[in-house]
Amino acid sequence: TGPCQEVEANVHLLANVVYNTVLGADMDTALRNAGPQDYDRTDAALDMMFSPNWQIDERFCEDEWDNEVRYQNRAFARWADIADLYGWEAVGDIHHEFYLLGTDALHDEDLIVLGSQALNKNLAPLFEFWGVPADPATKRIVEALPPATEFIERLELYKSAIPANESAQRSEIERLIESSGNSERWFYYLDNYDPAVADFMHEKIDRLIGEIR
Repeated sequence: TGPCQEVEANVHLLANVVYNTVLGADMDTALRNAGPQDYDRTDAALDMMFSPNWQIDERFCEDEWDNEVRYQNRAFARWADIADLYGWEAVGDIHHEFYLLGTDALHDEDLIVLGSQALNKNLAPLFEFWGVPADPATKRIVEALPPATEFIERLELYKSAIPANESAQRSEIERLIESSGNSERWFYYLDNYDPAVADFMHEKIDRLIGEIR
């Protein structure tokens, strides 16, 4: 289920599946309806990029204000992206690998390696965007697999959502804060605008796209 109380986010994943496959909602509407926040994937991506840990290439888990994982759409949005790109069967194939192991005592390295091997795709850039970066040894293992080129278009979309200036950032945050359970973090970014934050977001996405290509 993952560390940092990720189980408290994954409980929403089944609803994501049902809204999408049974009720016919598109993937973004399904994510919004399934999660505790009214966030589609682009909103969840912004929420992720405004994580202090994401901005220093660390695993999202705890920031100085709160837990970054539980009850948050960004914590299970990676599965929605994988399902949108490769189908829910692919999500099932990844989880099947862990059922075969018969334990939930797993590490992020297991998730990245076994998940990538299950789909025969290097998913490390996808997992890193969604807050779970691979260490160098893990990257070397999955670099032998075909790249997940399908994810480039999503990364370009998320890059286009990065606020271009202070006014745009304020507008986005005021919208996102309405259904956020962690308002203190958003207040911090409202009060401490720094264009270097957006610059880093662009640079990191460009790096991930480069790693895929």
